Amino acid sequence: MKILDLGCGKRKVPGAIGVDIDPCSSADIIFDLNRTPYPFQDNVFDRVYARHILEHLEDIVAVMKEIHRISKPGAHLLILTPHFSSYSSFTDISHKHHFASGSFDIFDPSLCGEKKPDYPTFRILEKRLFFDLIFKKIRVGRFQGIPIFKILGWEALANLFLPTYERFFSFAFPSGGTDLMIKMEVIK
Repeated sequence: MKILDLGCGKRKVPGAIGVDIDPCSSADIIFDLNRTPYPFQDNVFDRVYARHILEHLEDIVAVMKEIHRISKPGAHLLILTPHFSSYSSFTDISHKHHFASGSFDIFDPSLCGEKKPDYPTFRILEKRLFFDLIFKKIRVGRFQGIPIFKILGWEALANLFLPTYERFFSFAFPSGGTDLMIKMEVIK
């Protein structure tokens, strides 16, 4: 299985080919991901990780086109990015984009209602919020070390009703440094 870790930083996915612009990173290939085409042949990768990188890049559609091009049919893409309600989404001045659970729906014709002519096609497999672990953890009995939002069931509820949480509750009941995870499948 060929794995690609885009913007790998110093914590590259084990067994992956790492790409990063930072020469001090663990990258195997030093490359600016804002430039296209990426330095890979078509249909190479079975799995692509884009962890905390997309929010830093200029043109998301161009990046998604490149991921689609270099991925095999049926390959999986895992995106991890700060949720728009996260304090880290807006406090990092290098962030150019702020994402919600529906931000990538445009690439899945079953969710956006039509195939966009110039957009690559993916199938969204899963969307999930992971609430920040910096909130105090309760250390009482069987709940020792579990973040308070898990104990209260807030994270599970937010994920069950994700669009409702984002629209009505994400700023009233913020979750701190929430991460948004999107799993997608490449459709060719």
